[in-house]
Amino acid sequence: MLTQRWTSRAAIFTTIGLLISLSLPAFASKKAFAQTSSNHSQCIGVKLELYIRQLKKGSPSAFSELLACNSQAVPTLIKTLNNQDENTKIITVAVLGKIGKNAAPAIPHLTKLLKKKNQDINIIAAHTLGEIGEAAIPALIKALQDNKNWQVRYIAADALGQMGATAKEAVPVLITAHETDPNWDVSNKAADAVNKIRIHRLYQALSRRNQKISTSDEHCQIISKKRFSEICKTRRVPARTRFTGVEAQVNSQATSVEQKIINARKKTPVMCKIPVLKAIFKWKCPSKGKK
Repeated sequence: MLTQRWTSRAAIFTTIGLLISLSLPAFASKKAFAQTSSNHSQCIGVKLELYIRQLKKGSPSAFSELLACNSQAVPTLIKTLNNQDENTKIITVAVLGKIGKNAAPAIPHLTKLLKKKNQDINIIAAHTLGEIGEAAIPALIKALQDNKNWQVRYIAADALGQMGATAKEAVPVLITAHETDPNWDVSNKAADAVNKIRIHRLYQALSRRNQKISTSDEHCQIISKKRFSEICKTRRVPARTRFTGVEAQVNSQATSVEQKIINARKKTPVMCKIPVLKAIFKWKCPSKGKK
């Protein structure tokens, strides 16, 4: 009798344990679904529109929320590019840049912005095309060829160089830019980009054969000797970081007139509240303590 009682209890405990083990995965699945639903709810149309309105005031949190939505936010961000408020437009373009390759659908719209008369919009649009990467190579090549703003051409050349061997199709255009661009900085950057692309291709080929790179051979020679014959002695394979030093080059060219106007107004532009834009537009977004 006692044995039967213990056997019965053991069966009950076994059944309870089995039910718990079966319910735990279901509970975990529900929890994961709830979290996914919560994240998705932040990226619905109404929320996205709210974040866009907050961009006009330079809200860093709205910027972060849109960035977190990634590709889900891209259609709304593209529509916002038609917004007449310049700060909203500039910050929107910056969000697309941080989203990166998933913002590729915006490339045609960004290309149109390169032709706007607003210099700030030109600069951030070119910067964003570079951040999008490979899909934007044709747009960057065209910008390098015929954009009237030297800063756009400079950023385009730099972005192509940073892509390394991926941008090999841009080499002929970069060589032409080196030889013919009226701006010395653009010419130098184009030459530098050619060498980065070539060295990276050489590095890839030799890496496959486990050979070391010689950085003083003919692969480091720029085809044109019109301005200088060799620019990459002892150059190593470039790190694949984006726009290293570009902002400093562009920022250093800001006109003194523009700076005087900003200082006279003593009002920091709204876009300067966004760290990414503050780093790009240093001449418009002075650090605290600097006039």
